[in-house]
Amino acid sequence: DLTSSGSSGSGRGGINNSIPITNSTKLFAFCAALNSCNLGYDIGVNTGAGPMLQSSLNLSDVQLELFMGAIDLFAMLGALSSNYIADAMGRRWAFRVSAVIFILGTAIQSASYTYATLMIGRTLVGLGVGFGLAVDPVYISEISTAAHRGQLVTWSEIAINIGIVLGFASGLCTSVVEEDIAWRIMFAAGVILPCFVIYFAVSE
Repeated sequence: DLTSSGSSGSGRGGINNSIPITNSTKLFAFCAALNSCNLGYDIGVNTGAGPMLQSSLNLSDVQLELFMGAIDLFAMLGALSSNYIADAMGRRWAFRVSAVIFILGTAIQSASYTYATLMIGRTLVGLGVGFGLAVDPVYISEISTAAHRGQLVTWSEIAINIGIVLGFASGLCTSVVEEDIAWRIMFAAGVILPCFVIYFAVSE
C-alpha cells in the first residue's frame, strides 16, 4: 500500500525503515517532480532571455521588472487555488491542468510582439507554476511510505534546481541565434517538460 504510514513498524520513531521504495513509487514521484522543473526553468531562462527580450520589444526597465516579477505574484494565486481542483478532480488531473496552463502561457509568451500579450502569457505561466508547486509535494507525500516520505518529497526541490540548470543551458544553446528569435526559442523550449508531465499523467 503506497499510502501506508508505516507507523506500526520498527525503527526510529516507530517507522519501519526496512520497507523498500517500490519502482512504481519512484516513477510516480519522478513524474510529479518534473512539474517543479517548470519554475526552475523559468528562473534560469530569464537570466539570458531577459536582456534580449527587452531589446527586441523595446521594453523599459520598469516593464522588464514587472515581467520578471509577475510570475511570483501569479504563482501565489495559482498555489492558493490549487486545492480546489486537486481535491475535486484528483492529483493526476491537477498535473494535467497545471501543465496545460503552463504550455499555453509559454506559447503566448514566445509568440508575443506586444507587451500586453507578453504579460497575458506571463500570467498563465505564473498560475501554472504555482499550481504545480503546490500539488507536487502533496502527491509525492501521499504515495510514499512514512520511512521514505522525506527523501522522495525532496525530489520536488531538486527538480527546481535541475530546471534552473536547463534554463541556463538553453541560453548557451541559442547563443549563436539572432536575438529576436533566440529568446522566443528559449521560452518555447519550456513546453517540453510539461508535455512529458501530461503524457505520464494520462498513462496508466
